[in-house]
Amino acid sequence: VTFDGVSKDVPGGADYEVKASDLTSGFHTLVVTDYYGKESVTIYFKVATKYTVSIDENSQTCEAGATIVLPANDQGYYDVTNKVAYAPETVLTVDENMTLKSIELNVTMTPGASIRLAAPTGLRFQTTVKSGNGIAADEILNSTTVTTGTLITTLDLYKANENTLTKDSKYTFLDIANDGWFNDGTKTETGKFCGSIIKIQSGNYGRAYIAVGYAIINYSDGTSKPVYAKVTESNAKSIQYVAKKVQASDKFSG
Repeated sequence: VTFDGVSKDVPGGADYEVKASDLTSGFHTLVVTDYYGKESVTIYFKVATKYTVSIDENSQTCEAGATIVLPANDQGYYDVTNKVAYAPETVLTVDENMTLKSIELNVTMTPGASIRLAAPTGLRFQTTVKSGNGIAADEILNSTTVTTGTLITTLDLYKANENTLTKDSKYTFLDIANDGWFNDGTKTETGKFCGSIIKIQSGNYGRAYIAVGYAIINYSDGTSKPVYAKVTESNAKSIQYVAKKVQASDKFSG
């Protein structure tokens, strides 16, 4: 019996065993000859390459070239190895070991607003994006996989449009792309950022503005999904309101 070029005498009727460690991925040849050297059978066979696909806590073994369909979750999946996101129900071809985790971004607004002191001054709203399911915020938010920003409009327009503000809204609003994380003077916190409306005319100092923070998940197929912060009318503030609160505070020095 000759296996991949290595021969061994085997008594008639006996078993010939091949070690599992010898069954590497790819093609193999098994040749059986009789006592007189006459070839009696030749077997060509291929051992399929197998990979492990882990989706959250569930793992499965797949042959190379097999296809899998991702479950229909809300925000899609993050490929821990290749650092990309896949949309729900994406069909993937398995050609390597894969570890996928459900994306769980949570977007919230800091209550109220603050005065932007840096020129040009204005009214500033703060958003926080947190990443769950063991996907580090530093990893997923500091890449092209997720982009963030702030939508700002007036409260009266917001109320006139069913208390809804998204990037697809058909009325006037600002869309301010985030270009850096907030620093409180001692540290920078990944996921926390501000968006401001600036150059407010004095006639609008008493006009209330409302903001909605967002995170856009950019999938490998070119599609995307927005995740918005939930806000209510109580989130709206005017620059006059904030200034009076500052003036009335214990720390106000005149």
